[in-house]
Amino acid sequence: PTVPLVLTSSYYDENNELNYGKKQRYDNSLILWSTEPIGPLIKTGGITELARMESINSGAFKLIAWFPLVLP
Repeated sequence: PTVPLVLTSSYYDENNELNYGKKQRYDNSLILWSTEPIGPLIKTGGITELARMESINSGAFKLIAWFPLVLP
């Protein structure tokens, strides 16, 4: 069985000395990936980004539910 879709979320806090005095910037991403099996007899496959949602809100994607469906 394979799970053809994967959902990931990421959070990046840009707070370093180079941006001192500027407004703190938050980057949140929610990414939907498509997966294909790979192997010695397959030339293509792997993981491909299908869609990306980004937000500057620091808590944009903290509460995410993902219910995968396994296909035979």
